[in-house]
Amino acid sequence: MPKGTSVDVVGYWFPKSGRGPVANDTMTVMSGGKNPVLAHLFLNYMLDLPNVLENITFNGYMQPIQGVPPRSS
Repeated sequence: MPKGTSVDVVGYWFPKSGRGPVANDTMTVMSGGKNPVLAHLFLNYMLDLPNVLENITFNGYMQPIQGVPPRSS
């Protein structure tokens, strides 16, 4: 998130009806994929701590990952 952006702008929204899409950031390897080794190498890259830290700067929230201790504000 841009520096100076308040954490108050980050949140979750769901319709009052309680019905709506549910999504997550899960990465998977399809069992019938053409390039399983390449897919696993991609996952390894995305899970490498420096790459994780760069990736999370784009989505505005911090996933619980090993290597980054929690910090109280």
